[in-house]
Amino acid sequence: MLSGSVAGSAQLSLAIEHHHYSVPWRFARREVEARIAARTVEIFIIGERIAAHMRGSGQRRHTTMPEHMPSSHRRYR
Repeated sequence: MLSGSVAGSAQLSLAIEHHHYSVPWRFARREVEARIAARTVEIFIIGERIAAHMRGSGQRRHTTMPEHMPSSHRRYR
């Protein structure tokens, strides 16, 4: 399992192998852990899964779920 912190920005994401995966905005600036499998990425805080994504391809890309953004940012997506 990998550990890291989520950067606080409009695009709340965790970079894993040069691909960025979104996390719910309310977890900004929190320490998280990521479980990476062949097809999925799961993100946890204190053992609770807060996000799950299909593994993305392509470096420097973003996988963002609209529900992870604050409502004020969703309209700009």
